[in-house]
Amino acid sequence: MKRMLKISRVALLILGLAIVTFAQTKDPSGRWTATLGRDGKSMTSTMELKLSGDQVTGSIDLAPGLTVQIQNGKLEGNQLMFDVTAPEHGHTKSIHFTGDVRDDAITLKNESHGKQGRTMIFQRAT
Repeated sequence: MKRMLKISRVALLILGLAIVTFAQTKDPSGRWTATLGRDGKSMTSTMELKLSGDQVTGSIDLAPGLTVQIQNGKLEGNQLMFDVTAPEHGHTKSIHFTGDVRDDAITLKNESHGKQGRTMIFQRAT
């Protein structure tokens, strides 16, 4: 009887941890927008995301008329990570994005050629 109670407690603990872990993961699927400024000009960037398991796919606007596909997208807890390939002076460059997913916002930072880029705050579009 004591052994059954101990096993039941362990099972409940594991179930509780699984529920807490699942509840902490935010689903970023959907459309997100951010207003970005550079050189006195502003643009609206749109990001479309789809979550399947822990894999993230979709696209992001990097500049007016430049939408690129997300590669190697992954969501671990609230941490979003993905790469894109973008044109640069007749060649291509890789940009790595990392972000923090919340209910109503994703804060993204990017890095390319070992240099930190800008921080962008995307809001969930309605």
